[in-house]
Amino acid sequence: MEKNCFKVLALFPVLGIFSLVSCTDFFSTSLATWAQRDRTKLNIKVTASNVDDLIAQNGNDPDTSLAILKGIEAALKGASGQSKLDLESAALEAAANAAGLGNTVLGKSQEILDAIDSGVDADVLALVENVIDSLDNLGATASTLLAALPDPGDPTAFEAFIENSDPTKLALAAAVLLASEAEQAGGASGYIAGFTGTPSSPNEAMAVAIAGGIASNYASTEEGTVDAIIENMLKQLKLI
Repeated sequence: MEKNCFKVLALFPVLGIFSLVSCTDFFSTSLATWAQRDRTKLNIKVTASNVDDLIAQNGNDPDTSLAILKGIEAALKGASGQSKLDLESAALEAAANAAGLGNTVLGKSQEILDAIDSGVDADVLALVENVIDSLDNLGATASTLLAALPDPGDPTAFEAFIENSDPTKLALAAAVLLASEAEQAGGASGYIAGFTGTPSSPNEAMAVAIAGGIASNYASTEEGTVDAIIENMLKQLKLI
């Protein structure tokens, strides 16, 4: 699939990213007793009925969000029907939180907007690279997300997952997968310079499949909703 399939990722307002950043204090949750430990290794029992609450309560904590993502992967092994679909969809937001994507973009939004307004493309690119390079837990997040999501080679299962998922969260998950590739390549600068848009790894293949699914199911999204931050970030990543 050509890289143009990623054009759809620019069609969602930045509010979608901001909504992933929970205002709930982590220390108000039952997981606070584990605060002094490696929270990525927490064994969190996740079910279709509690996953949304767990994600919302820990949206500001990448390490606990990664543990939740791992819990989703474990729960999927015994899930079926709508519960399975809901867990797969929840994995998208858990992955974005585990990487710290929402918080990072929120913190740099004014800088990015200022660079866009200045018209200096190199400044925008530098900020996009900085955002990607500052994300957390990328390797573990990407591998766990891949294990949690349905195989695009199963069109029926993958289409059901796409239809059940929020398009903004799908787009953010695709961005996390590509950020992991950038990290493996030694940094965003080298990855962006060498990226061709043709998938050459499981992470890129899943990102392409997700983008294609969004394009097929949400083609009616109005172009007028394109947000400057998302659009310019994706342009610098050569995704649109």
